[in-house]
Amino acid sequence: MTDYDERSVTGTLPQLVDTGSVARTVFDAVAGFGPLQKYLDDPTVEEIWIKDPLTAMSGRCRGSICRCRRPRLRGSRQVVTGAPGLWRCFPGRVAGVLAFGLVLAACSGSAPGVDASSGPSATTSASATTTATASAAVDALLRERGFTGAVLVRRGGEVLVRRGYGQADGALGSANTPSTRFRIGSVTKQFTAAAVLVLAARGKVGLEDRACRYLPRCPGAWSTISVRHLLTHQSGLPEFLDLPGFDAMRPSTPADTLADLRRVPLDFAPGTSFSYSNSGYIALGLVIEQASGVDYETFLRDSFFAPLGMSDSGYEHSGDVATVGYRDPDHVADPLDMSVPFAAGGLFSTVDDLARWDTTLAGDDILPQDQIAQLWKPEVTNTDVVGFAYGFGEYVGRVDGGRLVIHDGGINGFRSVLARWPDEGHLVVLLSNHEDTPDLRALAQDVAAVE
Repeated sequence: MTDYDERSVTGTLPQLVDTGSVARTVFDAVAGFGPLQKYLDDPTVEEIWIKDPLTAMSGRCRGSICRCRRPRLRGSRQVVTGAPGLWRCFPGRVAGVLAFGLVLAACSGSAPGVDASSGPSATTSASATTTATASAAVDALLRERGFTGAVLVRRGGEVLVRRGYGQADGALGSANTPSTRFRIGSVTKQFTAAAVLVLAARGKVGLEDRACRYLPRCPGAWSTISVRHLLTHQSGLPEFLDLPGFDAMRPSTPADTLADLRRVPLDFAPGTSFSYSNSGYIALGLVIEQASGVDYETFLRDSFFAPLGMSDSGYEHSGDVATVGYRDPDHVADPLDMSVPFAAGGLFSTVDDLARWDTTLAGDDILPQDQIAQLWKPEVTNTDVVGFAYGFGEYVGRVDGGRLVIHDGGINGFRSVLARWPDEGHLVVLLSNHEDTPDLRALAQDVAAVE
């Protein structure tokens, strides 16, 4: 499937845009619904793609191409005509655009699914039929998108889909399954944030404490950086991945990274702006170690993974993840020394373990509910993702009227997303061992919309 290029939808609209399999008509909705109305009223039109929408139909795709799907009456195949505000709209894929830090890429071919469903049995045949229908629809969607990895979908406590797709190791022919371990990249950040809140609950860290209380040899410019600033990407620390001389294969301790950061100026005064920063979460890992008296890996294991039975989660060392990460279907990803990502992206997990984590956050086993709510409280509204605020280690927004808490991750050979709708008890976990996987954030929302 060919990505959409913004150059192909400028000028006079509507015009056809090539997807590699079917031509889509993209409309300019700035002038209103006039040109769209006949399509809104035509039940044979399943989708409409809109360029730079400013309407109630698709305002959350503002500034991009928006993919809008016709609504159906729940529990029925009857479509809804007109009613633009009811259409389900998602940002369309645009070549070269970053979404949650991931470069969107073209779709690959379909992969066989390995079904390992273990959800509770349906209590009625109607429930079983509904579950089977939804499961089949999700399976068809993932195959259409060429997804390779593992997926778990849960709605209201019921597991609808728990399945692996494609190969964990192409050379050995081993399949991905729900128990396959994947690097989770920046999904790590919510564990780091939760660890800080655990220490705050124990009185060992204050969110308004100066970070330099826990970090060695702070430059004067860092003196006003608070722990909260690190959690919310408002510290002003430059992105260490962009520093001159950065080498992903050079072993680098968190202290080494901090030393590199001391040599460059802040990007902005602490607390005055938002800039997504892995550097801030590297610093938080050191805050955790200083405040707890144990290393980051041990603190997460003892506080979360061991007590919650997350036996397939942890900080990656050689041999922990047998899954091969691929740059594309034909090439293994570039190597990465796993000392580098640390508390910003160094964890591995499975869809099963991340589902356990989500279940835990619905209770008070590791944190009181008021502190869990703080993880998902919109702290910064002007972020790098339109329509989403940032809490502590999570993006928070509203989609189709429901609250969505989401974070994705990208690291050499792997992509991940954990999306939860806490008010409805819905969860989508997607873990992939192909770094060319299309935008998982959008895919998770598409999966959640399947009926």
